[in-house]
Amino acid sequence: MLIALSFSASSRGDMSATPSRQHVLGLFRSLLRQAGRLEDYNFRSYAKRRVALGFQEGRSSSGEEAAREYRDGVKNLEMLKRQALISHLYPSKRSYGGRRAVQENHNRGTERPDVVQIYGPTNNQIGW
Repeated sequence: MLIALSFSASSRGDMSATPSRQHVLGLFRSLLRQAGRLEDYNFRSYAKRRVALGFQEGRSSSGEEAAREYRDGVKNLEMLKRQALISHLYPSKRSYGGRRAVQENHNRGTERPDVVQIYGPTNNQIGW
């Protein structure tokens, strides 16, 4: 989904005016949505956390600084779209704990048999 790039500008038509609250919230939701589409759990959680922190830091900005941050947010949204696409085209083979491992195990009807292989043998396998 593309977000609208137009926001309230002055009568002269310059794009340095403060974006409306509706546009900022739409950008926030779009960024979170795209961050949620990342395949790898670590990238997905980092992106969500970074989006939330970025909007908290920019909450008090206004004027030209707010317009600059909005433009940066739109650029970051486009970057997240590309990253989400790439993460689906080339998923990591070892995305344990992520969506891919859960889906593959669900399809097999097993409950995470790969955990023993990742973290080593259990106490019963060692003979304790």
